[in-house]
Amino acid sequence: MNIKLQHGHTITTEHPASHYGAGVLLIEGEAGAFGPGDIYPRNKIFAELLNAHNTCGDIIASQILKNEPPQLSKNELAQVLKWLSQDPNAHSYIYSIKKAIGHEKE
Repeated sequence: MNIKLQHGHTITTEHPASHYGAGVLLIEGEAGAFGPGDIYPRNKIFAELLNAHNTCGDIIASQILKNEPPQLSKNELAQVLKWLSQDPNAHSYIYSIKKAIGHEKE
């Protein structure tokens, strides 16, 4: 499954680095595949200067919570949540996303 998000982000289960169907984040113009706990590569220099590290999970969860297009189907959203769930620190994002879409009891 390939889920195209904003700003050249794709979550895919079709990459060799994807394990057990959880998926990886591919970022246009960046080498490699990323998990939700990886430092977001596009702001790495600023993060080091400011000592403020955003993870890939921070960035993608922020896009979902802001309802940035494209609108995701139920299956696509489930895959994004599965990707986020690989990072134990993403629990609050998962809860917030489920609450925002009306599935907080799931």
